[in-house]
Amino acid sequence: MPTVIDKLKSLSASGYSNKELAEKIGVSVSHISRLLNGLRKHVGYDIGIKIDSLYRTEELRSIEAARKAKRQAKN
Repeated sequence: MPTVIDKLKSLSASGYSNKELAEKIGVSVSHISRLLNGLRKHVGYDIGIKIDSLYRTEELRSIEAARKAKRQAKN
């Protein structure tokens, strides 16, 4: 199971900028940068919940996009 930091890194790798992540999570861009670069290792509970929620939302979008593509490929 991925850690909260792993989830944040995954979101970053999927195309979110640090600024977008910061806005969606409610922290500063520098906070996101420190988390992604390992300069800050602990994530507070509230921030962790927000990261997890965003990660799950993106997972669901990916699953739905894959299903849609599969349906279109059948037609």
